[in-house]
Amino acid sequence: GVQRDEALANARKILELVRLEKRAGAMPQELSGGMQQRGALARGLASGARLLLLDEPLGALDARLRLELRGQLREFAKGLGLTVVHVTHDQAEAMTIADMVIVLREGSVEQIGTPFHIYHRPGNIFVANFIGDTNFIEGIVSERRTGGSTLELRRSINIMVTDTSYLPGERVVVALRQEKAHILREGVQRTNVIQGRVQAVRFLGNFVKCEVRLENEDAVSCKLMRAREIPRDGDEVAVTFRPEDCVVFPYPQTGLSRDLEVF
Repeated sequence: GVQRDEALANARKILELVRLEKRAGAMPQELSGGMQQRGALARGLASGARLLLLDEPLGALDARLRLELRGQLREFAKGLGLTVVHVTHDQAEAMTIADMVIVLREGSVEQIGTPFHIYHRPGNIFVANFIGDTNFIEGIVSERRTGGSTLELRRSINIMVTDTSYLPGERVVVALRQEKAHILREGVQRTNVIQGRVQAVRFLGNFVKCEVRLENEDAVSCKLMRAREIPRDGDEVAVTFRPEDCVVFPYPQTGLSRDLEVF
């Protein structure tokens, strides 16, 4: 077994990790709910097991501490060579901590992959909606040729995508990440430009979220990371996006709203 001094040193290290070193002698009833959760996490890490199942281990913590523990928890597990199954509903937490992500829906596996793959190449509409902030636009393939396809949206608006796997006449759904949708500056010529009117502008710290009602009545949101001139509610704008940033899915038989439900 582990020597006493080594076990105590390891316990102190784990308590420091979860910010409980000053409450090492406290009884459970003397700790807050968040502290008790950190204590449970510490016991799991100190157990000596090589495989851990952590079910929402950071769920009851305040936002700043949760952010700090994400990276430290991953570092600690890597340093000890542990295999950890980390269950969470926090998508950002999963993407930050995991080597591999398994997206589940109603007990079934929707997709398995690295965080990068899951985010940039979601396997279906549910995953695209569940991981990250995504716009969904319905359309019909009107033309397919080498290098891309043309899709017709509502009110005969055409856009280009690089996907060529669908035949003309097929109904599809385009998934477009909000940070890939841009407010167009005047005088810039680009593919995929749609006029619209700003419905709401929300300042969210490191970016501004601009909600736009397009001229065909579709609604999209744009995350503006470095907006020099932030539009105002009611402004007429043009939204643009690159064909290669569009991920195309077949229109679901049960309807789009069903696939956008998060359980």
